[in-house]
Amino acid sequence: MRFSWIFINTFALMSAFAVPSFAADADDAQAGFDALYGQKLREASATASREDDVALAKQMLATAETAGGAPKLKALLCDKAYELAARDPAGYDVAAGAMTMIAQAFPEKAGDARLKIIDLRQKQFARARGDEKNEVGATLIGLLVTHGDTALAQKKVDDAADDYRRALTVARLIRSPQTAALDAKIARVAHLKRVWARIDSLEGQLKGNAEDGKVADEIVKLYVVDLDDPMGAKLVLPGASDASLRTQVPLAMKPLGELAEGESLSLAQWYQEHAKSAGPPAKPGMLNRARAYLQRFLEQHEAEDVQRITANVRLQETSAMMAKLGIEPYPIGGQPGDSSDSATAAASGKVMDLIKLLDPTKHVLHGQWQIKDGTIAKTTREGGAMVRLPVLPKGDYELALQLTLTGAGGHVCIVLPVGEASVNFFAEFQGATLLAAVDGIEAYRKDNPTRSETGGLVQSQKHQIVIKVTTKKDMAQIIVERDGKELIKWEGEQKSLTTGRPKEYHLPEPRSLGFCAHHSVVQVDALQLKMVTGKAEMLK
Repeated sequence: MRFSWIFINTFALMSAFAVPSFAADADDAQAGFDALYGQKLREASATASREDDVALAKQMLATAETAGGAPKLKALLCDKAYELAARDPAGYDVAAGAMTMIAQAFPEKAGDARLKIIDLRQKQFARARGDEKNEVGATLIGLLVTHGDTALAQKKVDDAADDYRRALTVARLIRSPQTAALDAKIARVAHLKRVWARIDSLEGQLKGNAEDGKVADEIVKLYVVDLDDPMGAKLVLPGASDASLRTQVPLAMKPLGELAEGESLSLAQWYQEHAKSAGPPAKPGMLNRARAYLQRFLEQHEAEDVQRITANVRLQETSAMMAKLGIEPYPIGGQPGDSSDSATAAASGKVMDLIKLLDPTKHVLHGQWQIKDGTIAKTTREGGAMVRLPVLPKGDYELALQLTLTGAGGHVCIVLPVGEASVNFFAEFQGATLLAAVDGIEAYRKDNPTRSETGGLVQSQKHQIVIKVTTKKDMAQIIVERDGKELIKWEGEQKSLTTGRPKEYHLPEPRSLGFCAHHSVVQVDALQLKMVTGKAEMLK
């Protein structure tokens, strides 16, 4: 069988199931639902047959497809469709379709929705036979791995391990070729658990003696070697006593494309040395980095001299060692098995959920943020707070946000990379929306050419903001829309743009994305990046 939602589109075309206009405007979603399906639901519930339950669930789901203007009604329709369809195995696909729609339309509910889909596919797998069992099993493995990867990104290692073990059990039952990869994931989780526990212990020691350079050295090495995460060592690095760490780790934090020729070669040699002593879980990362830095050097160094010959030999040796260990090259910062597109957002319309990429321990630069259940929020008005978004857009892009000011006062700011420059977008800055600094004109100045007095944010109202950034040679265009209305359209030279003042709006990685809130209470329910041209490079 194939898991297809063709039936949704088919029913959506049937006018009998379209949402009446009053339902789209109704504040009371329950009243709208009762008017549409109350009687039908009572009739279906009164029969012993489950067929009419599933048929009604299909109708509800088709109506939900057209209910974009009434989100509460849409959510209620999906929930009711799930409840009805999940009662019968014949309705599992419909129930999964309802939860898929919930996950796509309501990011804050995505986690619970995915768990329900996994439960449905687990039940479906237990009943299936033959080819159907293999197909359902493959789907279930994918769901469990995705759920485990999400848990691991949040450092929930035990939850991730449980998901991977469940996936491995299914893989063995259907004799899936993914068993080796799942074994590797389980081993990696155990490795990460040990490393993170050791880091926690050492950081406790460092709090007792901040001048202990040897302890700082060990923490930095754990991040750099065992976790392949140089950026994670940033806060501890200044206290390290090992001069090579203080020299090489800052270079390893830089995007590959920004390394100078000498830096590429130096890093390649340094990582090759670490690969010799690294344990099995860490060795792939060390070899992979050495290979990438050697390739980068060879791209930069065109002279046919001793350095190039030596680098070629080392590249061949490193590639041969990786092949012997069964390691396919993967993007820096990714994991074995990653493709280029999985570790760097592909061009041509791939949408990245940036909130999912956030790690409070790495990406919060200052202030207090709550990052959970697919949302990010600043819950107190006092002071400012800033989070860096771990992506580096290289090309034209669109940034889409769904946010709500839940308290009065203050403003929000988004740091936007624009080609070789960056600029801040301010919403609700002294009642205005604008870019700053433009030609040196800061946000507070009334003569800022991008200032819009009509673009303020309404307290407790959910707003959609879309920012479109395009560049051509040294020129750039920035368009800002709020709730479908164009507020700002700026065109000019990239060099006219800077992030201006204050310094708290500046990011450690040039030309990366950031989000901040100043003396405001705000919740962001969606934060998505779509590359129109080029690609987005992942940062740690």
